[in-house]
Amino acid sequence: MTPLNHLAAKFANRVLGDYPIAQQRLQAFATSRLFVTAAGVAIALRITDQGVLEPCGVEHSAALTAADLTVSIPLSALPAGIANGRDALKLATFSGNTDLAALLHELANHLSWDAEHDLGKIIGEIAAHRVANAARATNEGSREAFKRLGENGAEYLVHEAQILVSRAESRHFQAQLETLRDDIARLEKRSNKLAIAT
Repeated sequence: MTPLNHLAAKFANRVLGDYPIAQQRLQAFATSRLFVTAAGVAIALRITDQGVLEPCGVEHSAALTAADLTVSIPLSALPAGIANGRDALKLATFSGNTDLAALLHELANHLSWDAEHDLGKIIGEIAAHRVANAARATNEGSREAFKRLGENGAEYLVHEAQILVSRAESRHFQAQLETLRDDIARLEKRSNKLAIAT
């Protein structure tokens, strides 16, 4: 068993501890094994009869073959996953027990960790609130920076490099195509009438 398996189980159980209904739903999958990979890191867990997770002490290849559900999170999803685990699961691939996969996906979308509350127990409520606010501001700042980068990149590709067309130009071109299509249809009808008349 790796320390990472213990840490992952402890963290998941901390979140599940706030949601007894989630634990009850997981009890239906007692003894099921989960194998999660993200950026080359592998975590093997098992669902207990109490609806919580415990680490598995098997080797990587054995865990993979014995797993009831395998979740693979691509490296590209990790930045989003750090800010919000739900975003990482949107890009994850699941293989194995589909009912368990659906339940885990649903739980990931509805459960959340109150990090500020847990941090408050360690460093005090005021300091935890300030740390949480700083983390939220950093997260928002990075999102805004990526948004601006995307907008600036699109503007460069449309106006400077002229590789892409703007939405307005695309709509104008589409309107011209529709007009041309209508004109061709009218011309075709006239030519058919002339052919019939002669």
